[in-house]
Amino acid sequence: MPSAAGLCIAGQDGEGGPRNIKEAIVGWLHVEDQRAIAAEPRKGSRWFPSPSQCERDVGKLGNISAKEAVKAFRRAGWRPSIQVGSHPTLIKPGHRAHLSIPMHRELAVGTLRSLIRDAEMTVDEFLALL
Repeated sequence: MPSAAGLCIAGQDGEGGPRNIKEAIVGWLHVEDQRAIAAEPRKGSRWFPSPSQCERDVGKLGNISAKEAVKAFRRAGWRPSIQVGSHPTLIKPGHRAHLSIPMHRELAVGTLRSLIRDAEMTVDEFLALL
């Protein structure tokens, strides 16, 4: 009877591998847990800023209009692609992301932060382009 990849038939221990399905599942779960821990971002990193970092950035990112944001992204090499309703879409060669910017008088801080993250920029890099 053929066995699944990586599993041994009960009672057989080919090369120090699992002796039964239970051992195989427990081993697989351990490996997946280790991968998840390794991939988990640290607090205070670029993608998950610390609370004090958020408080500083809220003041910096407040009161930025969509027109100003579009100009800043264009300075960073993003080009207009299409516009759907009131949302122009910007693209950049070599990037998979498309930035869809709502044309509001003032962009919400969370929306602007998400656009900056999708553009693979930091808040300081974005502010330097304003």
